[in-house]
Amino acid sequence: MIKSPPVSSRETVLLVQDQSEQSARMRAELESVGFGVDVCDTGAIALAFVAEQHPDLILLDMHLPDRSGREILQRLKVDPTLSGIPVILLTGAFREVQDIVGNLKQGADDYLCKPVETGELVARIRNSLRARQTQRELGRMVRLLHTVNQVGNQLTGILDLKNLLDSAVQMINETFAYPYVHVFLRQTNTLVLAAAAGPTAADLLIDSPRLTLDGNTLAAACVRAGRLRMFTPADNGYAPLAQLPDVRSAVAAPLRSAGEITGALEIASPDELAFSSNDSLVLETLADLIGVAVHNSRTYQDMESLATLDPLTGLLNRRTILAQLMAEWARSQRRLRAVALVSIDIDGFKSLNDTHGHMVGDKAMQAVASGIQSTLRREDAAGRLGGDEFLVILPETDQAGAVKAAGRLRDLCHSLVLESDAGAIVPVTISLGVVSYPETRAAEPTDLLRAVDRALYRAKAAGRNQVAE
Repeated sequence: MIKSPPVSSRETVLLVQDQSEQSARMRAELESVGFGVDVCDTGAIALAFVAEQHPDLILLDMHLPDRSGREILQRLKVDPTLSGIPVILLTGAFREVQDIVGNLKQGADDYLCKPVETGELVARIRNSLRARQTQRELGRMVRLLHTVNQVGNQLTGILDLKNLLDSAVQMINETFAYPYVHVFLRQTNTLVLAAAAGPTAADLLIDSPRLTLDGNTLAAACVRAGRLRMFTPADNGYAPLAQLPDVRSAVAAPLRSAGEITGALEIASPDELAFSSNDSLVLETLADLIGVAVHNSRTYQDMESLATLDPLTGLLNRRTILAQLMAEWARSQRRLRAVALVSIDIDGFKSLNDTHGHMVGDKAMQAVASGIQSTLRREDAAGRLGGDEFLVILPETDQAGAVKAAGRLRDLCHSLVLESDAGAIVPVTISLGVVSYPETRAAEPTDLLRAVDRALYRAKAAGRNQVAE
């Protein structure tokens, strides 16, 4: 978090006055109500003391042996490291109004006429300290909100969900210095840790914790309530992650997108009472920004899926699988590596549709597509070319390897059995054609497509339910 200077539980007052008897009395009065008091009897000593010790407030006599209080005030207010310290002027029993106004214009926070009554002195000091703290908080809030805006601007340009969340927690951790930062995404009735930053992040993400929504974790509580929740050791209610035993304070805010709560942003610290109301406001704002960014990312992914995937089978559509073929062909040319194609067709598909209806035909295609997906390696690609015809691309695979892969797929689909609406048992088989480059001579990827089509035709002509090269 962006921290304001620490406020000591015993606030310090510097009394600048050369009258020892009055100084002793005022010091005793202020110490009796809890202030720490230091005394300087000259302006030069006072300036040196303030530069080194930075007291919380200065009581400054207007008349000192070596220089005037106004001169000291001017010196303090032109120094950016000292100008924020409140100064209360101590004046004689009577001062010209114009003189007092002039000193206030120079930066004095208040003035008191001597002799000073104890109750009024304490009240004026406390009022000036409150005003300074308010100014600090306002300044800190401005800096916080400016940083929030910067974080939001950076997040809007990231559309990949994983990159988005990783960037979000890292930026929050580094920018605000929150020790632990976690983002949970909702999956039905569970919250899954999707991103983390902090000293334990790597270990947490190896086995991402899953939190039940009805559990007593802080993140689950904020999602259930739909509002910010806080935790301190004094609470007997909700707690942050059990994997963080040193946490002594934490805050969680819900992520919202399109009117729904999609997860939670949680920050935690080993320090007790580490978060103020300003931190809560910042966290809620950051959670809203992340929620919108998550929504935008998922919308983009959905649109990308519509543009690249076949809606019936979930495999790549014709345009995308052919583009993938072009890319793999170019890669094989550069690296002088093999690339194989497997063409797949459902046997008797037209008859199946005519006999049992298009719904059974659709189920057959979905079942075959599922079988194809289950046999793919990470580097492989599969798509629907149209109708009941599929294409599989096997990078860095020779002819023998491709034939084995096709054989496994044929065996898998050989056991496929569907049931029609009328209760009829419908067996499903497939025919497969296999070619590999450079075993199959080709100058262009279209040459490989024509070759694999011919291989598929041979499998059908040979009786179907088999693999042909």
